[in-house]
Amino acid sequence: MITEIPDPACVGSGSPFATAISGARAQFDAQYTPTGDFLPANVPVTVTGVGFFDYNHGQGGVAPNAIELHPVLDIAFGAPACVSNDPQGYWLVAADGGIFPFGRACGFGSTGGTPLNQPVVAMAATPSGRGYWLVASDGGIFPFSNAGGFGSTGGIRLNQPIVGMAPTPRGDGYWLVASDGGIFPFGSAVDHSYGSTGGIRLNKPVVGMAPTSTGNGYWLVASDGGIFPFGDALQHSYGSTGGIRLNQPIVGMAPTSSGNGYWLVASDGGIFPFGDAVDHSYGSTGGIRLNQPVVGMARTSSGNGYWLVASDGGIFPFGDAGGYGSTGGLHLNKSIVGMAATI
Repeated sequence: MITEIPDPACVGSGSPFATAISGARAQFDAQYTPTGDFLPANVPVTVTGVGFFDYNHGQGGVAPNAIELHPVLDIAFGAPACVSNDPQGYWLVAADGGIFPFGRACGFGSTGGTPLNQPVVAMAATPSGRGYWLVASDGGIFPFSNAGGFGSTGGIRLNQPIVGMAPTPRGDGYWLVASDGGIFPFGSAVDHSYGSTGGIRLNKPVVGMAPTSTGNGYWLVASDGGIFPFGDALQHSYGSTGGIRLNQPIVGMAPTSSGNGYWLVASDGGIFPFGDAVDHSYGSTGGIRLNQPVVGMARTSSGNGYWLVASDGGIFPFGDAGGYGSTGGLHLNKSIVGMAATI
């Protein structure tokens, strides 16, 4: 079958496929350098695109009925077929980079059997949900499936360790954030780096970040719930717990589907909603005795629910979040440090 990925510069800005085409092209360019000749790659891929019937005029690679995928909207190199009746899914990641997929989440690989210089501290899914990145505390990046490797701080001496990451909306770049709020952009994020708290004395360390829906800004969150907005997040800063006495420290955050709000989560599973997240606050474990502390959260694709994950891999679903499984009853080599959803 013939598939074609247009040059994003030739796609009109009003096209409903513009973002997906740009993402697919970035995914391809991260793997190969296009030339003027056909070159065999002998690599299995999963391709998503718009069906287009050409006529058979002897072109190379033509399908029996001359159908093509044109344009390509997503491409995953080496992605296994992953079939599930579950509407959503999620991955859990351990400090050794072990990956535990549940629901419709596919396991594309891990660093669970690889000696690492520093432990994994976070993960992020690609926009298509067909790949993910793991990031270590030294900023080492480990991409899997259609996640592109755009750079890392693995070879740089950092003032403070990396604690989180966030991908750009197209998946052609990402930001890393350190515990002092230092921001390290790679790929297309280089053109969307709006500031940091790297040179500011903070009351408490930064523990995570989240991008705005446009990719033109981001929020940083500290362990006291202090929020530091940059770029267009300045127009979407809805509050914080920086001036509130908390029972337990904040460990993560997640933006709402509209981008007009966010949830903060504490290590006891307490949820603190701001902006339109106030209307989408579905519960917490703040009043429940947990076996292990909560270490992260992820929202559902609808924005009408979220999952909390504890360091033993226990999953706590709220709203329309489905409980597809957990590692709460398993003996893990290393603790769970985060999660990502197949949004």
